[in-house]
Amino acid sequence: MSDKYLYRLRQVRKEYDAAREAVAFVLKNWYQPGIGDRIDTVTLSTLEETARHVERTYFIRLYAEFEGILKDHLVSNHPARAFAPEERPRIDEVITRVVQAEGLTINPRLRVRLDRARDYRNSIAHSRRVPVPPVSIQDGIAALGKMLDMLPDPRD
Repeated sequence: MSDKYLYRLRQVRKEYDAAREAVAFVLKNWYQPGIGDRIDTVTLSTLEETARHVERTYFIRLYAEFEGILKDHLVSNHPARAFAPEERPRIDEVITRVVQAEGLTINPRLRVRLDRARDYRNSIAHSRRVPVPPVSIQDGIAALGKMLDMLPDPRD
């Protein structure tokens, strides 16, 4: 089990919490002296839009961190199986390569949760019109963390 990898996911959660709370604070205090009048480049409506999308934005950040962790794992623990810098593998290829390199078996229920997280991330990142059930940050961390929990610490 890799505490180092799980730490990286938890850091994204902390960033999300900080962003959500900061945006909420500014919204709540927008009309207080020294708050809204000191922010020149952001309008109240933009900030309200940001508040509506902050979890989705951080879900993309969370998933990017997960993908980065898996690629880093291959580099540190299985360098012969790592992707070349110019390669742009799909996340399914990255997961498959890590699973094969580690000799893991992914529980079918976990695979469904990983697929839901991937599909939700793709629906946000690529503005797909096909409705995809949302996945919360907490559920995303739980699913992605479950897979990362199966990996040993990086060797570097």
